[in-house]
Amino acid sequence: MSALWTSHEAAAATGGKITGPWTVSGLSIDTRTICEGDLFVPLKDVRDGHDFIPMALEKGAAAVISERAIADVPALRVNDAILALRDLARASRERCLAKRIAVTGSVGKTSVKEMLGAALAPSGPTHKSIKSYNNHWGVPLMMAAMPRDTQYAVLEAGMNHAGELSDLSGLIAPDIAIITKIAPAHLEFFESVDHIAAAKAEIFDGMAKGGVAILNADDSYFDYLSSEAKAKGLTVVGVHAADFKGGLKLSGAHNRMNAALVMAAVKAASGDRKQARAVLSKLTPPAGRGERFTANLAGHKFTVIDESYNANPVSVAAAISAVSGQGRKIAVIGDMLELGTQSVQLHAGLAKALIDAGFSQVITVGQHSQALADALPEKYHATHLADKSGVITALKSIIKDNDSVLLKASNSVGLGSVIKELRGK
Repeated sequence: MSALWTSHEAAAATGGKITGPWTVSGLSIDTRTICEGDLFVPLKDVRDGHDFIPMALEKGAAAVISERAIADVPALRVNDAILALRDLARASRERCLAKRIAVTGSVGKTSVKEMLGAALAPSGPTHKSIKSYNNHWGVPLMMAAMPRDTQYAVLEAGMNHAGELSDLSGLIAPDIAIITKIAPAHLEFFESVDHIAAAKAEIFDGMAKGGVAILNADDSYFDYLSSEAKAKGLTVVGVHAADFKGGLKLSGAHNRMNAALVMAAVKAASGDRKQARAVLSKLTPPAGRGERFTANLAGHKFTVIDESYNANPVSVAAAISAVSGQGRKIAVIGDMLELGTQSVQLHAGLAKALIDAGFSQVITVGQHSQALADALPEKYHATHLADKSGVITALKSIIKDNDSVLLKASNSVGLGSVIKELRGK
């Protein structure tokens, strides 16, 4: 495998001191998934990553970053591991000629990132963020891990406070930025959705004049975001869901919008649009984002729609509207978090979407979703559960052959474990 960083390059980028020489082929922050040849970066969270340096070396790390004195170990000694990671990210950006595409938004950014990475791959070496590594350490980690020959870099950028995207945009310096949609997510940290829109517009801060802003023209905040982008000297491309004309295995209007945004980005990046469209036509939903499978419970076979990855009012409504099937529709809806003082109102507001989409029965899970159960008419027999532990039992009591069961909630509700049980794992 080709070298990602040599010890001398890393020292020059960060101003750190090396014990070496050494060469690494990747980066890792997690000893559980570290690969042989990686540079281990110890982050400080619930645990101090420095405590895992011996384990990282045991598992094949070629070198480590360390804020502590460390002897007889291939290392880059620095004062601050996060700052060193950011320095590596900048150096990676400067040495690589890749077109950098930043993806943000209240909903859909991980889906768009995955779709765009796949769509650009036929056009040349493409590097994209893994998982949802989109925060103050995830973005620099993904940039520092960018191979030298990358032609397209697709980087997801998230935030839950004002100022965070401005900082990440300055680090990425995007050539192209995509804002998927503005929605009432993270209202616990913002006064209003208007303030969320302003925070998302910070993605333009690190862009040079002449860069391209790709925006959801079906979104009520399109005019605001467009004016903010133009004020920074950017070219604005407005996209409608109806603009995507190709076939798509991914269901729902939100996925057609995602595909339209992706095709606009491929065009802006001078990628091969014919091959990109062909790739998009074959994509299936990733786990937790609309994946469908057949389950067997209490002697009945039914379809599960796995939307357990995360949730906010817009993404839940989109998932509800995308459910189709020949049998009854049943929803398992868990708490949506970080909605602040509007939590009761926004949970209760989902009742109309469920009714309009023709759902027969609803199971709600968690403290906040009680408001949804209370808002549903009695005929929906809404069963409210304090936590995920009773979901399987509740489903057993109502499930029939050919039902379609949607599961959607914020990650911390834990519906992912219910999905595993339904899969028989």
